[in-house]
Amino acid sequence: MGYGIFRIETATGRLNGCNYWCSGFGLQPSYTSTDQGVTPAFNLNQGFPLNPKSPPIFDPSLNNNGSVSLINWHANRMGLLQSWTFDIQRDLPFGVMLDAAYVGTKSSGTWTGAENPNQVDPKNLSLGQTLLLDINSPQVPVGIGKPYAGFSGSVAQALRAYPQYTNIDDMYQPTGYNFYNALQVRLQKRYSSGLSFLGAYTLAKNIGFPGGDIFGDTGGGGGAKAMDTFNRKLEKTTVSGDQTHIFIMSWNYELPFGRGKKFLGGINPVVDKFVRGWQLNGIQTYRSGTLIGVGGGGALPLFGGGNRPNWISGDVRSSVSSGSFDPARDRYLNISAFSQPAPYTFGNAPPRLPNVRTPFYYNEDISVFKNTYIKENVYVQFRSEFYNILNRVVFGGPSASINNTSTFGVIGSQANTPRLIQFAMKLIF
Repeated sequence: MGYGIFRIETATGRLNGCNYWCSGFGLQPSYTSTDQGVTPAFNLNQGFPLNPKSPPIFDPSLNNNGSVSLINWHANRMGLLQSWTFDIQRDLPFGVMLDAAYVGTKSSGTWTGAENPNQVDPKNLSLGQTLLLDINSPQVPVGIGKPYAGFSGSVAQALRAYPQYTNIDDMYQPTGYNFYNALQVRLQKRYSSGLSFLGAYTLAKNIGFPGGDIFGDTGGGGGAKAMDTFNRKLEKTTVSGDQTHIFIMSWNYELPFGRGKKFLGGINPVVDKFVRGWQLNGIQTYRSGTLIGVGGGGALPLFGGGNRPNWISGDVRSSVSSGSFDPARDRYLNISAFSQPAPYTFGNAPPRLPNVRTPFYYNEDISVFKNTYIKENVYVQFRSEFYNILNRVVFGGPSASINNTSTFGVIGSQANTPRLIQFAMKLIF
C-alpha cells in the first residue's frame, strides 16, 4: 500500500523560444484575413505588405490584426500529481507468483489549450449570419459598432474580447486534470523445468479534462481549443489512448529432449545434436480498441474549437459483426445515430463516445531457437521468428465526420502489419 503526492514541473526552456516572445525584437510577419476569408489578407499581385517599422518596436498596437502570445495568468502554479496503490502478492504452487494491485493516479493543473481568451461569447450566436457581415455593412444592427477607430473586419471579430487580434496563444494554462484507475493482475512463473512465463492483465479507465491528450502542445497554447471556452466542462471525456482491457503474455519453453533432459536422455550423441537445444518463445498481446470521437456540425463564427454533431441514438455501431466485417463493403458506424445541429448552435455529442471503440487488437509473435553445442561454451544458434504468426488483420479507426457522408463510418486503414518471418544463424563463443 502506498500514497505519494508530487508537484509537476512546469515550463522550463520554452520562455527562451523566440517563436513566442520576440514581438518587437524580431520580424516574423503573419498576414491573416479578419473576416473568415471573405476578403484576403493581401493580394499577391501587389506584393507582401511592407513592415512599417524596424525593431526594436515598443508599440502596443504592433500585433494588431495579427497573432500574439500570452503567458497564462496562473502559469506560475505547478501541477499536482497524486498516486496511490494497494497491492497483494501470493506465492502459488509450481513456482508461480500472483500479484494483484489497484493503481490510481490523479493530476491537476496540467497544460491544455482549452481556455480561449479571445472567443466570442456564445450568446451572440443568436445574431446568426449577422456575425459574418462586414462591420461597415448597412445591415449591421444598431448598437453594434467598431470597437476602436480604424477597425476593419467582421461583426464576429468586433465582438471578441480583444478584437485587435486574430489569435491569442494562451500559453502554459494549468486548466486540465487526469484521473486514472486500474486493476492490474500479474501472474509470473519463475524458470523451472524449462518453462517460465509472465502474464499481465489490466482493467483500466482514464478520464481527462479537457480530453486528456487531445488538447494543446506541451505549452498548452498551440493545439486544439475547447468547443466553448465559456463551458469547458463539455470537454471532460475518456482520453484517446484509453483501453479498457489489456492482456499481454510472454513465455519461454525449452523442449525436454536430449541429454540431461526428461526425454531421449540416452540417445546417440550425434542424434542428440539434432534433438537437444530447441526453445520456443512467445509474446501475445490482446487489447481493447480506443474510443471514437465523432466530429462535424455547422461552422460557428466564434473563433473557438469548432463544433460537434447531435447524438440522437445509441445505435452507433453498425449491425455487421466483427467476424464478418468487410471494410470494402460495410460501414463501422451508423450515420443515422447523429444529426446536424440547428444553424448557429452547438451539438450535444461528447468529444468521444463512451460506448463505441475501434476494433480489438490481437497479435502473436512466436520464435523458435535451436542451440547446437560444439563445445561447452561454443555453440551455433539458429533462430526463426514469426511476427503476427496468425497473420491477423486489425482494422484501423473509421472516418467519423458527419459532414462527409460518403466516407462516414468507413475504415480505410490497417492498424497492424502483416505476418513477417525472418531467419538468422550466428556463432556464439
